[in-house]
Amino acid sequence: MANKERNKRSARKARAEERAQREALQAEATP
Repeated sequence: MANKERNKRSARKARAEERAQREALQAEATP
């Protein structure tokens, strides 16, 4: 059970990092 919780947390963290990266790319593309 604890294993599942850890997976959920790491997945959420990965998504947050992914979004941050996308937003950074968008900010660069925006003049």
